Amino acid sequence: MYSLADIVRLRVARTLRDDKVSLQTLRHVVALLAGKERALLSARYVILGKTVRLAETPAEVAATFTGTRRVHFGFVLELTPIRDWVVKREARLIQRLFD
Repeated sequence: MYSLADIVRLRVARTLRDDKVSLQTLRHVVALLAGKERALLSARYVILGKTVRLAETPAEVAATFTGTRRVHFGFVLELTPIRDWVVKREARLIQRLFD
């Protein structure tokens, strides 16, 4: 059985693959997200670069790029639509089980 975080992670992987992210980068991102299950469910954005960062607000995204550290930027992936898709699919599957 998969947790909600597992399914969100899979959907993130699918979104990245659809955006033509390399398989090596995709594996790296999915591995990094595996250790961030709780944060993954509350974050709104994933910032992909040399490292993966999770942000809950646009201000946190902006802070990532205005700090003194150099950021190797890939792109920002909004998690809200992905989580919404997962929740809707889950509801439909549950409804089918009990119909």
